[in-house]
Amino acid sequence: MEIEFNQTSKSRKPPKAKRSQKKEQEQMEIAHAAEQSNPGEYAQYLRNLDNFEDPTVQLITLQELSQVLSLATEDMFVRHRQGYFNTNQFCQSLVKIIKGPENTDFNPAAMMGIVPDLILLSCRCLFNLIESNPSCIATIVHHNGPQALISKLLEIEYIDLAEQLLNVLERISADYPGSILKANGLSAILMYIDFFSIHIQRVAVKVVANTCQSLPRLDPISNPPQAIQAYAMISDIMETLMRLLSYPDPKLVQDTVLTLHRITNWTTRDPERMESLFSNHLAALVQYLQNIVQEQGETFPTVSVQMFKLFSALAKHSKQFATSLVCEHHLLEILQSYMCKSNPSKQEEAIVQFTVSRSPEHLVQVLGLLCDLLPSIPPEDDWLVSQKPDLTNSIRSYTPDGLVLQKYNDLCVPLLLQVFGATVHVPSRTKVTECISKCLHFSKPTSPQHFSKLILELVSMHELALGQHETNRIKSQALILVLYGLLLANIASQKYPSNVQEFVREGLAAEIKQLKLKIEALKEISESESEQIDTQSETSSPDRLKRYHGPMLAGFTSEVFTREQCLLRIKGLLNTLNDRFEQLQALASPLVLVSEQIRATEQLDSLRDFLLTDHAVTCHEFETSGLTELLIAYLTKEQNSTEDSLCLKVDVTWQKPLEERVQLFCELFFSQKEPVLALIKIVMEYISRYERVRLTTIGSSFDAFDGGYFLSGLTNSPLAQFTRQIKINVTEKEAPTQVLVITIQAVATFAALQDYLRSKTVFQSHGDIQVLADDEDDEMMTSSQSNGETYQFYCNGKPVSLSATIFGALLRYNPDGSSNLQDLWSKTHHISFSKTPAPVETMKQESKPLESWKQIYDGLQRPVGFPRVGNALVLLKLVYHFSKHAHLLVQEPIQLDPFVFVNGKLTAKFTRQLDEALIVVSQVLPPWSKELMSSYYFLIPFKVRVQYLKGSAFGHMRSLLQWQEKVGTKSIVGRIERSKSTVKRQDLMQALTKTMSQPLNNSILEIQFADEVGTGLGPTLEFFSLVSQELQQELLIDNQKICVFQNTPDGLYPIPMQPSKQLAELFVLIGKFTAKALLDSRPLDLVFSKVFLEQVVGSRPLFDQSIIKQVDPVLARRMQDLTEVDDLGLVFVLPGTQLELVPDGDSRLVKSSNLKEYLELVPVVFCANVKTQVEAFRQGFDSVISTEHIKCFDGLDLSLLISGDKEEDWSISTLRQTCKADHGYQASSRIVDLLFEVMSEFDLSDRRLFLQFITGAPRLPMGGFKSLNPSLTIVRKTVDAIPDTVLPSVMTCANYLKLPEYSSKEVLREKIVYAMNEGRGSFHLS
Repeated sequence: MEIEFNQTSKSRKPPKAKRSQKKEQEQMEIAHAAEQSNPGEYAQYLRNLDNFEDPTVQLITLQELSQVLSLATEDMFVRHRQGYFNTNQFCQSLVKIIKGPENTDFNPAAMMGIVPDLILLSCRCLFNLIESNPSCIATIVHHNGPQALISKLLEIEYIDLAEQLLNVLERISADYPGSILKANGLSAILMYIDFFSIHIQRVAVKVVANTCQSLPRLDPISNPPQAIQAYAMISDIMETLMRLLSYPDPKLVQDTVLTLHRITNWTTRDPERMESLFSNHLAALVQYLQNIVQEQGETFPTVSVQMFKLFSALAKHSKQFATSLVCEHHLLEILQSYMCKSNPSKQEEAIVQFTVSRSPEHLVQVLGLLCDLLPSIPPEDDWLVSQKPDLTNSIRSYTPDGLVLQKYNDLCVPLLLQVFGATVHVPSRTKVTECISKCLHFSKPTSPQHFSKLILELVSMHELALGQHETNRIKSQALILVLYGLLLANIASQKYPSNVQEFVREGLAAEIKQLKLKIEALKEISESESEQIDTQSETSSPDRLKRYHGPMLAGFTSEVFTREQCLLRIKGLLNTLNDRFEQLQALASPLVLVSEQIRATEQLDSLRDFLLTDHAVTCHEFETSGLTELLIAYLTKEQNSTEDSLCLKVDVTWQKPLEERVQLFCELFFSQKEPVLALIKIVMEYISRYERVRLTTIGSSFDAFDGGYFLSGLTNSPLAQFTRQIKINVTEKEAPTQVLVITIQAVATFAALQDYLRSKTVFQSHGDIQVLADDEDDEMMTSSQSNGETYQFYCNGKPVSLSATIFGALLRYNPDGSSNLQDLWSKTHHISFSKTPAPVETMKQESKPLESWKQIYDGLQRPVGFPRVGNALVLLKLVYHFSKHAHLLVQEPIQLDPFVFVNGKLTAKFTRQLDEALIVVSQVLPPWSKELMSSYYFLIPFKVRVQYLKGSAFGHMRSLLQWQEKVGTKSIVGRIERSKSTVKRQDLMQALTKTMSQPLNNSILEIQFADEVGTGLGPTLEFFSLVSQELQQELLIDNQKICVFQNTPDGLYPIPMQPSKQLAELFVLIGKFTAKALLDSRPLDLVFSKVFLEQVVGSRPLFDQSIIKQVDPVLARRMQDLTEVDDLGLVFVLPGTQLELVPDGDSRLVKSSNLKEYLELVPVVFCANVKTQVEAFRQGFDSVISTEHIKCFDGLDLSLLISGDKEEDWSISTLRQTCKADHGYQASSRIVDLLFEVMSEFDLSDRRLFLQFITGAPRLPMGGFKSLNPSLTIVRKTVDAIPDTVLPSVMTCANYLKLPEYSSKEVLREKIVYAMNEGRGSFHLS
């Protein structure tokens, strides 16, 4: 790993030259000649350029000038030096040549036919001049250069000339876009766009996009002539722009959409002209948006964001467009389909996945479009305006149509409420609240609205707004949200009096009463705060006071509120609402009565029946009833138990044993889906409402509602965080007065620091400061040069692991705690070390298998990081555990979808926490996140858990590279070493033993087959595939060839065998192989049974009586049907094996008298004889990846991680989105379309062969073609022969398919099938 170290006492030496001396000397001579040219030479150039009578001289001069300018430096343009280049005169002359001579009757250049060459070379000179001296653009514009260029663009005769003209215009438009508009150049630029290459098409659209930044301001009253002229120009190019949207090039389409967006923003001040400009194209734009969000939304996210902005502007400033988009063009349905695309049948699950998988900007723009489809609240009713004052606000002050409101309420409101609960991003939640406020304002009183849960969550933010330990920024954000919630509650209770009782049931009345008491208690505090502010105002900066007072969230209100003003408004609203709710606050919760019945008579059925009634239980009723503690005690306490590990104050008087109570609970709640789903739903809502975990964030902005530790001084860019440096003082414990000052990257590990010190540091006394005595280069040695010494580092006196990062250690062992981290980057921190390593406490624990479902109670305790909702989490964990093992307690229990346990709000917070790159890489996630993943992982969806696994369990360097791939940049902080190994195809088991015997954690395994030329990704994937297939064949164990796995309905499960040393060693090897494949992201053609994987990680008991039903259902049915056995000749041997159930079991017959004993022994012996395989596999896996890290996955999740998706998407639309065409082919090429058709028609076996041929592995990684890295790329195979006679070839390391241009689909299929069948088994040059 390459980490940059800067030492304060010694300057770094310049880097070595990379270019050859000869080439460098030649370029230096040319550049020197250009710089030292005397004024006379440049004057001669000018005279030659102005010599229109001799075009040949002009041509030669332009060629020389172009070469000089291509190598020019800034010194050449310095005015007061020898050899000064007069930019003004040269620009004037070059523009003259482009325009042509004034005397058009006599034009020698035209007679000689070299006019295009002169213009081409002049444009090239201008382009080179701009490259070396960008300030000359103003001079070119001054001499009417854009007009000259555009005039020649209209007279174009050669494509090369047009391309050069557009290149110059692009540079001019970036700095002076108005000059293009003044020259009436928009139509000319797009006139011949279909004849240009893709690159020049991009340039042309870029010029138009730049020009649209400076369109003259429209004014419907004064109608300035310049704006009218610009409007006419835009009208002329609208048809062309709309046609460009159908082009296949994504960059071209992106700039086209950007252009349309800028045109839309320009017309917002004149809605009539906006409607005139876009009315004929609205349907086409909606259709394009639908195509983008349904097929390419994730492939081109920037385009979709720009389209959302475009439609927001259209709807916001035109009633006609807003109504038409909703009623005629069904935009709401399109957005609903887009947001629920991942799982249309399960809207809540789809919304969680949508919010997690989209960037914050993307989500805000979608919600912004939904918000702008409704008009702004009229000024006279402006009880809370979220927009800044707008001159066009009167245009938007209208009452929307009833159909618009109905569709909005039916389609959008449920989505918006789910989005609010599934994100913690402040701007996103702000947009949701704004949408709801518009619905409340415009809906008629007869329309029932149920926004009580959202309103309550806003009001409950008073815990943060009035907290003593929160930052002023968090208090400001929370306080305005409290005000927003109270205003919504006031409006809702006035317009919908029938909902007042619902507000009381939801706990809003209780929250208001609690908040009222807090506000009243603030009287004396408010005075002291005012005095403190006045005192600080003399010495504090205005910015600091501004941060103390507020303002509230920018754009939230039409005026800026101070803290005191907000509190006064809140106090007035509290008095009004408290009086309104006072008479209903005495209503008793029916759930309290149900709880009393359970406590007294164990009537769990009364709870089940109550949960199934139409009157759903609210979170407030659930909390006040004490039902959570009651159920936990009922499901955990032994009879007459006095233990209280959960701190539950419940008097347990039930007489039934615990197991009978658990069985009764499972019978009542797991025989049908409705009861358990109702219980899970209310517990989930309770957790979402009252959890208040804090985020630890790094960056320049804070975007989470519920507060967090904020580490300032860093940008949000992961790569910028990784390259940030920290200054440390390094001392040796035995010599504390000797100090070495080093500047080191925050993401560097102590192992890297150790390598640096071992190879570089020789302490020599120079007073109190020590310097490095090595005079060689100051670059870090990436390889460890061991001299027999191992260092133990200490941070604030505490030993630190070598795998810890500098930043992680400073954060974890910060003596001031997490509240004082502002000086982390400015201070110099002390690190000491000793050459005798001290023992470092390790977090790794031995993984223990689950022997029985009852082990759920071992160590069951309330989570520390979730104080208020701790008991609810414990109850949910019990329900989840019972749902996984209900088959042991209930006959034919229902199967629950894992997503019913996913909590949207915790998922949003956890995902936001994982976005903190430096914190994740440094392994310093807050304790609540680790507690969540170790004990309550089922609350987080699978994809987010995979992100956590890769960031926390795969090592420091892999975590770094994962972030680099995420932001799409090359490595700047290091690389993983590659461990290369040559193996023989003929002896795969020996090859497996050889490769798994070397260190596996810190390198990527790379395979090359003996006597073959292929190396890299392709052979490596094929090695993992071939070994996977070999392990499913007969293997040599204890001198006999036997199969070690049996095929079950859900995958491979070990065959019960007599334990032996060789058997254990084999499964240790298989465990290492599986973990290494997971670590290196190599999909295996080895699908393990979920039962086996759950036994490995310890989430399923080893001695589970129901295993046979899942592993061998045929045997289970036969055993169940055994009645008359006297004449069957059965003996006490495990069916299908030679394992005796009892001593001498092969000679003991099964009879009716001992049938019960036989049936009891079969599952016991079956489980006992797979225990060795399970434990050995766990041991091997644990040596590469700790099984503690994968306990957050169930069996199906692990199978997906190891082997990829069982059902892969090979549809044509998916292939078009995920595969690329390059080097001779485009996405629209005929042969590419034919290939996708052939691929989509492959059956399962052909798919496996095709993938083996292309990638080296017969399976796609998890996520399908989208996750294939590199992407499948189709390139043209150029051949001298007839294409139909040539086979395709591949480059597996890059996933390249080299495809000739075949004449038909049938020929293509024939050649592909032949190649993938005959091309297996070796790697050679193609």
